[in-house]
Amino acid sequence: MDILLAYLATIENVQKVVLAISYLGDKIKDHYQGTRYPFTLEYSDEATPLGTGGGLKLAISKTKSEDLLVLNGDSYFEFDFETFYNFHHEKQARLTIACLTVPDVSRYGKITLDPQTQKILAFSEKSKTSHPGLISGGIYLLKRNLLTFFLDHIPLSLEKEVFPKLVGQEIYALPFDAPLIDIGTKQSYSYAIKFFKKRYKI
Repeated sequence: MDILLAYLATIENVQKVVLAISYLGDKIKDHYQGTRYPFTLEYSDEATPLGTGGGLKLAISKTKSEDLLVLNGDSYFEFDFETFYNFHHEKQARLTIACLTVPDVSRYGKITLDPQTQKILAFSEKSKTSHPGLISGGIYLLKRNLLTFFLDHIPLSLEKEVFPKLVGQEIYALPFDAPLIDIGTKQSYSYAIKFFKKRYKI
């Protein structure tokens, strides 16, 4: 989280960051108490787990911007914000996903794009078949009204319940040539430690 916030601090357009917290939320607040960033840091407390979509709906209530940058808190994916932002506006997109190509999509699920327009044609669930393809980097630019029409049932998943229903609308993906660093498995967690030690010489 420190690394993600430090990266967001380099983006001039970011004026406020809202952390969606639940489990051990008080420890996160204590950790950042007194920390200074060039943006306002606020918290969205989930009394019960709301899912990625439900948590986002709650967090959005603390924002005013028409366009919202959403990041997963347990992964790191380097992207060029200016390129991402300009693409999002040129396409007049409701949603734009920063993505990357990996040799094996089975762990992540797959995004299918129109190669000419880069509009998203389909989201595929995780499968047992190993093959290369395009996956989400866990970074989204979206309009604040994107979740308006989704019922307030809990939990609500962005990836499984929201995004697939938006196919056919103005939703796009922009590939970046960068590795996705996550801590979802023992192997990827070990790799993340080595990656950041090398990157930040710690």
